Amino acid sequence: MLSQQVLIRVRTDTMHRCWIGLYSSILLKISFTALLFLSLNCAIQAQDSLNVVFPNGDSVVYAVEFKDRDSLNGVVKAVFSQDTSVVAFKGSFVNGKPNGPFLFYYPSGTYRQTLIYGYGELHGDYTVYNDNGGVIKKGKFKNGVKHGYWIDIENKLIGRYYKGKRHLSWKIKNASGKGVKEGWTYFNGVLKRGDPNSAELLDL
Repeated sequence: MLSQQVLIRVRTDTMHRCWIGLYSSILLKISFTALLFLSLNCAIQAQDSLNVVFPNGDSVVYAVEFKDRDSLNGVVKAVFSQDTSVVAFKGSFVNGKPNGPFLFYYPSGTYRQTLIYGYGELHGDYTVYNDNGGVIKKGKFKNGVKHGYWIDIENKLIGRYYKGKRHLSWKIKNASGKGVKEGWTYFNGVLKRGDPNSAELLDL
């Protein structure tokens, strides 16, 4: 069973420091749990720190300035300290829960990753971009778990999830983009056809 929980909150203490924490605890197998953690650590001063670990495992640390900090019923927005005309991150909250698009950018101003929340859970399109603005990975979440078709364009990998579990056809296309280099078939998370060793290396 695959489960995901999300928590986002802001707290300011007497040291004038604040943080926003977003984590998802994902049970990938019966005996394996992966912890994904996103934190926006900041000091109430001219320059703050944006530290992020994304759902795909990518991480980034940026020097930013927070322009909006309403994580109750409003927007949290940060711009790059090196160029305050460029947005680094933007997300909205309803009743203290993330809701709607969460947008992360490269210093060039192009998207880095975009996520969509539905009242506290990942729910909608999830997209990863390269620094030129091209899409390199795309999929969907539903009620906090992966659901539907996912694609890794760089590695030519296409797969499908059903309620967080690998389901039906997974395949890697040939370098030319035509034909299938290797394929696997899953049913409700269980590998039914294909090399189990190479299946363990699939990352989507």
